[in-house]
Amino acid sequence: MKPWVYVLLGFLVLGGAASIYYYERQIRLLADLNYQVIAFNLVQTTAAAWTVNLTLRITSKSNIEATVEGFTVDCYVNGALLGTVQPIEPFLIPANGFSDAALQVSVNPQVLTGDLISLLLSAGATNNFSVNLVGDVTLKEVFIEYDLPFNYATSLGSILPSL
Repeated sequence: MKPWVYVLLGFLVLGGAASIYYYERQIRLLADLNYQVIAFNLVQTTAAAWTVNLTLRITSKSNIEATVEGFTVDCYVNGALLGTVQPIEPFLIPANGFSDAALQVSVNPQVLTGDLISLLLSAGATNNFSVNLVGDVTLKEVFIEYDLPFNYATSLGSILPSL
């Protein structure tokens, strides 16, 4: 073979390796999403179920935009399973930007004991309650779909500052 063919192949290999490195780095950054609950509304209460709307701001540090295809998340209060996030419509997280996800949580009020309800209603007790959203988020980026573990922990007082 002629020497220019080797040079061309060398550039192709280096270019491919650099592209793979960049892509893998962006996926790692995409996996490092930041979450923040920015709204919390109790929409409906019945004896059988409560419906809570949460708005979750998801911020990306990656140069790659991704679509959230699914959200399989459970809601825990002080370690007790309180409810499950309902399936959501896919939405886009822009590169180096954020999206607000409107989530709906179905809560089983039978899980709440009398002690838990009285503590919730007492002044200043909301900071004593840990709220955890735990599960998986399915992201789709051009060629690849993958599940990321999702774990958001806060206190009820930070979600409901007015209580």
